[in-house]
Amino acid sequence: MSDHSVDLITAAQAAHWFDFPRFIPQVRRILKPGGVIALWGYSFHTSRDAALNAVMHEFGENILGPYWPPQNRFLWNGYADLPFPFEAIPHPDFTLTVAWSLEELCGYYSSWSATQKFIAANHHHPLRDIYERMAAAWGAPERKHPLNFDIHMRVGRVS
Repeated sequence: MSDHSVDLITAAQAAHWFDFPRFIPQVRRILKPGGVIALWGYSFHTSRDAALNAVMHEFGENILGPYWPPQNRFLWNGYADLPFPFEAIPHPDFTLTVAWSLEELCGYYSSWSATQKFIAANHHHPLRDIYERMAAAWGAPERKHPLNFDIHMRVGRVS
């Protein structure tokens, strides 16, 4: 890319993987003066049900805790700890809401890298350890629970 040739740089659900000592100088080189960088991602989800939230939390943070890569901490902290030496731009809060069955939620959990690391280390799926409690909190498996994912953002301007 040419120097100072871009008005906007965005990254969705990826910034926590960046090599910031290399990324930040490239942002400054590529963005035009006054250009904007917007980074966003989501982390854990919540439902409207406290018992279900407790079981989902136990799975994601307690059972899988040691299997998450350290970069995920940036997401869990709402990108607040992300290296971001740019002039902050206020932005609205966003939430992504999905309505999933228990099977859809379990499919999502199976896609996580931490789940795959758990399976490799323990030779069984981590949902086995908590599925009965999750199913009891869920209710009818085909029931669609609304799940909310808060979107974490860092938006800034290069001067």
